[in-house]
Amino acid sequence: MALATVVALVCNWAVSPTCAMGLVLGAVFSCLNFILIPVGWRFGEAAERKRASVISLASIIFRYMLLSLPLILAAKSSSISFWSAAAGIMAVQIYLVADSIAGRLIPAMGGQTRKGESVK
Repeated sequence: MALATVVALVCNWAVSPTCAMGLVLGAVFSCLNFILIPVGWRFGEAAERKRASVISLASIIFRYMLLSLPLILAAKSSSISFWSAAAGIMAVQIYLVADSIAGRLIPAMGGQTRKGESVK
């Protein structure tokens, strides 16, 4: 979220405020989505198989509906960029993939692992 805020500040200064608003809005809803994932797991763990499947499906549908809200708001509003809202929704996923790639590249280049041991 902090990285999305910094990118939004740069977008506000360099590109446009509508781009920055869309990015922040999408990133906030993306963070909410990732916060709600374990909530669905907790409800599904205690239930029998059929009820757990229904709870899991309802959780997925609810989270997708939650992710559609910034896109709907951006489509209806002229002060929020639709494409930057879509990019903001992908902000957490982009960060996770980039962090994973960086975690594999640094040891491969002869650096240290995340725990501080040398690879050599």
